[in-house]
Amino acid sequence: MVITCPKDKNFLKPSTKDKFPEHRGNYPLSRNTPVNILNYLAYGVYDYRDRFTHAFFDERQRFDICLRFTNETKVDEVIKAFVVMCYVGGLGAKSRNGFGKIKIIKAVENKENNEIDITQSLPKWKNLLKTNNSKSNYTSLSDSVKLFSAKEVSSRSYDNALKIIGDAYIHARKNMGDGHTYNTRRYIAAPIVQDSNSFLERHSKSYFLFLDEENGGYRGYILFVPYKYVSGIGNENLKKGKSIPTDVLEKFDAATQKFNEKLQEKLNLERL
Repeated sequence: MVITCPKDKNFLKPSTKDKFPEHRGNYPLSRNTPVNILNYLAYGVYDYRDRFTHAFFDERQRFDICLRFTNETKVDEVIKAFVVMCYVGGLGAKSRNGFGKIKIIKAVENKENNEIDITQSLPKWKNLLKTNNSKSNYTSLSDSVKLFSAKEVSSRSYDNALKIIGDAYIHARKNMGDGHTYNTRRYIAAPIVQDSNSFLERHSKSYFLFLDEENGGYRGYILFVPYKYVSGIGNENLKKGKSIPTDVLEKFDAATQKFNEKLQEKLNLERL
């Protein structure tokens, strides 16, 4: 895959001039300290002193992505995976937290030096989420995925739509224990600061936050992509002297079920 950007556009450098809109509330995991929810979702590339710590593409940046195939039997599979990545994930850091989303403006296929516009024939992302596959040892689509959506379209801005699902995520998180209790939280997303009972190194979560354009605004979504938690991992993923508890899969299922129930208090559960 080759990403080509216009020569007159470069990465934007970190700056204190570029800040998220103020979306402050009682952050339930840090002694009710008011924190911008967008800061929370972008933590690691945007710190709590209201500044970006990494370079980034401007949100209006346009660029070309070229997919080159040596095996044409895999073209359909790759295109489907690419569409899901554009809508559900994205490029760069924090793509599971609503950032790095790509909008496909135009898609063309080059056959025998002839360009064919295939934009309208691209598969719809929702149709690609549910499969007949069972859960695997890693994050992948299966018959167990769940899609939660915001109850209304936000016509205000991308930031406001992201705040809505961010608030829903925090609502579910605060029901998994306080900021320093990790027994259940570790099955949702491993905390940055972990207690002595933690047996895994930090790893990716099973929840993807993202937005989609709708009726001139944006609707937020959270996609739950479960997998066989810790199955098939090697000792290099375990903390020194730690072993995997025998009931870990049952605890993962129980924790994510509770988390999903709390998400449904704020969001709609869609039928796939």
